[in-house]
Amino acid sequence: MKSSLGRAFAIVAALATNFHTPVQALPLEGRQTQAAGYLAAAFLGNVPSVFFHLASPQSPSTFSRLNGGQPSLVPTKGTKGARDPFILFSQDKSKLWVLATDLDIGKTNWNAAQTNGSRSIFVWESADGVNWSQDRLVELMPPTAGYVWAPSAIWDVDRDAYAVFWSSRTYQANDPAHLGPSQGPFIFYSHTSDFVTFTTPARWEPDVTTTYIDQEIQYLGGETYIRYISDTANLRIVLDRSDTGLFGQWNRVGRPVDKTREGAAAYRDILNPNRYYLWEDNYTGGADAGYECYYTETFTVPYTPCDPALTPKGMRHGGVVQIESGMYEALRRNFVQALSNPLYLNHLAAQKWFDSPEFVAYLKYLQYFKDPKYIKYLSYPGPTLKALELLQQDQFRKDILIPETVNRMYEEGLAASEAPPRQV
Repeated sequence: MKSSLGRAFAIVAALATNFHTPVQALPLEGRQTQAAGYLAAAFLGNVPSVFFHLASPQSPSTFSRLNGGQPSLVPTKGTKGARDPFILFSQDKSKLWVLATDLDIGKTNWNAAQTNGSRSIFVWESADGVNWSQDRLVELMPPTAGYVWAPSAIWDVDRDAYAVFWSSRTYQANDPAHLGPSQGPFIFYSHTSDFVTFTTPARWEPDVTTTYIDQEIQYLGGETYIRYISDTANLRIVLDRSDTGLFGQWNRVGRPVDKTREGAAAYRDILNPNRYYLWEDNYTGGADAGYECYYTETFTVPYTPCDPALTPKGMRHGGVVQIESGMYEALRRNFVQALSNPLYLNHLAAQKWFDSPEFVAYLKYLQYFKDPKYIKYLSYPGPTLKALELLQQDQFRKDILIPETVNRMYEEGLAASEAPPRQV
């Protein structure tokens, strides 16, 4: 994360933040009905806020950071830390909600977070995916609970309401300080029609004694559901199937990926509806920390790794939804920034030159780099050899600053600046 590529993206992100142009909400009647892309919500390990990412139907495992790589939803209440964001549409598709765990682990430790942590979840609401409400805290569990973690939700057709699930560890009522033995973690649920008021929480499968967290549920049609849950004893995500409804009999299928992972996120392919994707969070740390992508067309194990692999790296426990074309374009437009001055590019660490074979191959992504109306080459002595001045042309700015292109920029090790490179 702290490589030269990360620094390059940080500069681009700073420019995006400085020249942010808000996008107005889309009227509901103007929205298209066909899915046009994927919107992912995630957090970063050391930044407990909600980050959004966008992908096209043609590239379901290649996501682009939105909002210049900065968090889109920053909590202001509770612990002021939001983890495990889950994103869902209302049943009529008129709004989006984001639910998240209220936890900033940097301000506490895991023992305290599990014994006397927050019993509330964050809720945000949006009509267009761009403009969001202020965060709300909703308490879901009584004082006997040690925490409420990783909320998710799905429409429960039998109750005509949303079933909201989460995991909690509980203590005896005569142990208010939570110093004695605990039960769980187990998965609980409640129902709501508006994510404001909730029914009394209850155990999901109260006869199950195995401890689980991080439920992710997908509806397959009829009475059939599949779910991914994290087995805390074996540190694996397991796959279950129910053909008798959301609260019916769940049967174990197996481990989609036999690795130490948690925090499943799942979504369906837009172009190939028989394919379903599963993200598993490698929380063990290191260079490979964060989500990994797998897929299945049969819901048999093991799953197949996605090719190409999921990008960007480092996304942590979150959720993904399909979005329609109006929202997709609004999110893309929200990322395009108006530049009041030319933008200069040069390579970090002088590892590549702009006339190198590698960069010439890169030009196929940026046709405007070949057109003198849009760019001007600037030659300097020294290892950088050349820099590029990006001229103020609207179409070029759109092309260079759409998320897919920015990702390619920082992957190539490019640095962006409003000031021309210093002559050596």
